Amino acid sequence: YAEWATKAAHGEFAEIASKSGANALVQHWHQLPRADRKDQAKRAAFVQQLLDQGMHHDAQKHLVEWQTTGPVDRLLPLFKQLRVADPSPSTKLLEHWLKKDEDNVEFLTTLGIIAMNSGNDILAEKALQKAAKLKATPENLRLLAQISERKQDNVKALALFKQSVEK
Repeated sequence: YAEWATKAAHGEFAEIASKSGANALVQHWHQLPRADRKDQAKRAAFVQQLLDQGMHHDAQKHLVEWQTTGPVDRLLPLFKQLRVADPSPSTKLLEHWLKKDEDNVEFLTTLGIIAMNSGNDILAEKALQKAAKLKATPENLRLLAQISERKQDNVKALALFKQSVEK
């Protein structure tokens, strides 16, 4: 049900955004009944549409606000798409979750991607290295390779890229 509900909501929100713009989408969201605004599928579709419209700051605000009590499976992956200059609300939330579950690879990877997208390669590398140490996924290795490439360490980058393809 949740997947179909998300697709339906995404279609509805995409239509509004394409015809009337992002501000009309936000207005429409605020006019929805409270029960609809609390539906995780609709929340995920709304945030995805905000990201698609380039409203990353607003998307971050909603992602953080809607997950203060804990991570929501439908919303957590959307953090990876954020491109904001100041990701501190998102990083603080993820660090808070990591204090409770410090070996969660998904949280570490998400934190690393958010940091990487904002240009904080030090935090990104630290989080992704820990995630890769716990479970070396192709995604983590590829991201670490990109960081090494940014640091002009081409030998390490190539080794990490090769390792990610082998996984």
